[in-house]
Amino acid sequence: MRNTFIILIISIFVSSYTYADNVGQIVFTKSEFTREGFEENILGSASKSSSGRRGWWELSKRNICIINSDGTGFKQITDDGFSYSPKWSPDGSKIAFCSGPLIMVSLNVINSDGSNRTELISDLEQIYDFRWSPDGKKLLVFLKTKRSREPETWVVSINNESDIQRMGSSNWARGWNHWDTTGSTV
Repeated sequence: MRNTFIILIISIFVSSYTYADNVGQIVFTKSEFTREGFEENILGSASKSSSGRRGWWELSKRNICIINSDGTGFKQITDDGFSYSPKWSPDGSKIAFCSGPLIMVSLNVINSDGSNRTELISDLEQIYDFRWSPDGKKLLVFLKTKRSREPETWVVSINNESDIQRMGSSNWARGWNHWDTTGSTV
């Protein structure tokens, strides 16, 4: 009952979360408004940008956090203010997440303790979704590059950033692209 309550509270106050049953922890995006951005945009302080408004990334900070399912052990594992959409690896040892403001998004992987952050792909217009392979060695990513007209599907290795397979097409949206049970093919 207590675990259900904690998950309910987290789902109300955070923008995204996933639970890893095998490690008993929840990974989530903690969003918090910055005082400076609030004062400048809502209260009308004098120090606004040349357009008179600030971007959303200047109004809030988003970081990846983990917490035990019983509500103990809270730990923030990123501190850049741009991290969101975390997903546990199948074995619970790593977390994949997006980072950056719109049109400059990157896909990252970090150890569950917050160490060894690796940027896998960067400078994308948008990452719509991603899924871990069952073996935890690759990510299937549905994204839009700055140069592409349509969303694309890529397979990205977490051990070799240059190992990227561009599959093209928007089959993801139609529910076609999924890993087989071994994680070797899509």
